[in-house]
Amino acid sequence: RFGPIPYKGPLLAEYMESFILRVSAPLTYLPSRSALHTFLSHHQPGVVGFFDFNSSPQPPGYLTFLTSALHILRKDPQGVVRFGVVTNRMVAAGMWVTEDQSVYLHRRFNTSLVFPHSERNFTAENICNWVFENKESIITWIQPIGEKSQCLEAELRKGPALLMFLPQSPFSASQILSEVADVAFSYHSCLAHSVSSSVWSPSGSVLSEPKCCKSVHIAANPNTKVCEVCVRSAWELEAALDSFLLSSLSTAWSICRNSQRSYSTLHHYTACCRSLTHRLHPLQEEGGVTGLHCRTNMTLRFYALDSRVAWKLALRLGASGNHSTHSNTHTFTTIVNLKDDTHYVLEDTGRDALERFILNFSTPYSPLHRHLVGVSEAPPPQSLIQEVTTQSFKSIVMDVERDVLLFYYTGWCGFCTVLNHVLLRLARLFQGNSAFTLARVNVGLNDLPWEFMVDHLPTFLFFPRHRKQMSVKFPENTRVTLPNLVRFILNHSSPSPQGKAGPKALLEAELRTLQSEVVSLQRAREKLSQQLAALWRENRRLVLHTQELQFHNAELQEQSVRLETLYQEKSRQLTEAVKKLQELADASEDLLKENSLLKVLLAVLREKGSVGGTGGRSLDRENEETEDEEQD
Repeated sequence: RFGPIPYKGPLLAEYMESFILRVSAPLTYLPSRSALHTFLSHHQPGVVGFFDFNSSPQPPGYLTFLTSALHILRKDPQGVVRFGVVTNRMVAAGMWVTEDQSVYLHRRFNTSLVFPHSERNFTAENICNWVFENKESIITWIQPIGEKSQCLEAELRKGPALLMFLPQSPFSASQILSEVADVAFSYHSCLAHSVSSSVWSPSGSVLSEPKCCKSVHIAANPNTKVCEVCVRSAWELEAALDSFLLSSLSTAWSICRNSQRSYSTLHHYTACCRSLTHRLHPLQEEGGVTGLHCRTNMTLRFYALDSRVAWKLALRLGASGNHSTHSNTHTFTTIVNLKDDTHYVLEDTGRDALERFILNFSTPYSPLHRHLVGVSEAPPPQSLIQEVTTQSFKSIVMDVERDVLLFYYTGWCGFCTVLNHVLLRLARLFQGNSAFTLARVNVGLNDLPWEFMVDHLPTFLFFPRHRKQMSVKFPENTRVTLPNLVRFILNHSSPSPQGKAGPKALLEAELRTLQSEVVSLQRAREKLSQQLAALWRENRRLVLHTQELQFHNAELQEQSVRLETLYQEKSRQLTEAVKKLQELADASEDLLKENSLLKVLLAVLREKGSVGGTGGRSLDRENEETEDEEQD
């Protein structure tokens, strides 16, 4: 019925262990109202199901709700949506739920919802779809897997985004994340009476829950000192704490040295005092970030990333420090506006700095300065062509005492690479001119202010000295050649203090440079002529050697033909000799057969002769004569 659930998170032990625990125990049991309140406060969004186990050991719909909690992990591998279960009707009444088999979706900005049984069938798929269609997300967690993940780009295309890089553990709450979540909630809270720690009922009313933290002025000097007080619960403690603080902390405020900006309800009572050098709430005079989502046309989305996984991205956006020393301890906050191709970096830390950062970004004429990312190391200044970076742009290009020709290029631009030889020749041509600088900038690695960006590559911009605001672009319809570039520089260069003698002195200097170039070219030509003569002699020797080899090869071919003819003649003679030998062998075999036959006849005659006597002797003589004749 239920297939495997793939793990799509980072390959870290904590994340994998958390995923295994969520799969093995997808539901959180909520036995009391305090547990329910803690669950809904710490998990956004939170889904709670009420099932009365008193009426049945396995209430109807419980297995479906359990299966939906497992199904949600397919679409939400990070575990942002958490499922809880309530079995006590009194606890369920705390979220205005009285009917069995009810599923409650907690929301902060809008009215919380109960699963509509009359409109949808109570199935795991319908529950998951209903949750994703109606859930709210204050901060979205992004876990880019690999360096080419596209999940972040898809979110950035939705609009301006605040990216918060911080070390996050799946098993422990982050104090910094709580601060950012409070700021994000205030940003989206368009109602003045919204309370971040409240639990909303389906009708929109707020359940009575005590506030966690409060600020108390010390009566001795209310303008310079403030105490932040946090209690775990109970309203009756507030009056006692106020009386205690106003009476005792006025003399003991210096003992406390650590200033806590926010507190967690899971800790015990805490009180801390600090001195103030400014008014208590400088941002609240103009409304602060509360409801800023409804007071501006530029909606800001909040995203959180684990610095242990995505610190390389933070470094590319302007974070300082390396991955090994800062990813586990430091945080980094930036606002990225992909539409305007800009991003801003928060230099300070703390909630006040974050709120001021968001306010400055949301104003119509933002005082924030665009953060420029560039390579940190620069090449040595002794090179003919100065390499410009983001940090060295003003010192090189905006030097008022020099005419600067800036070449825009990138590593992937093939047309830019073709012009390298033209740049080298131009740099050698103006090498003796101290009032001219030839520079180039890799715009793929170095961000420049928007007024100095170009719309296509390659591009040449000329910045005359003492008139940097009158920069000139090399005409696009003109070929990029050395004469055209020299003419372009001379036409737009600033005159020297000597007035009319400036261009003449410049031409004389360029003439001397050209003469030295001519001498160098003549020397190079002589050297090249010597090399060509040596190559010609070597080529001539190789030609003669080739002719000798060809003649020797012809002789070898003729000798090969003669040997082939001789071989064929000898083969023919050998074949004839073999035939004659075969004939002799056949004749010899016939004689042997006849000789054998005669021997048999002779033996028969001898047997007869031994019987006939004399006649036999005469017969022997005849036989001997016959044998002698045969031998002859």
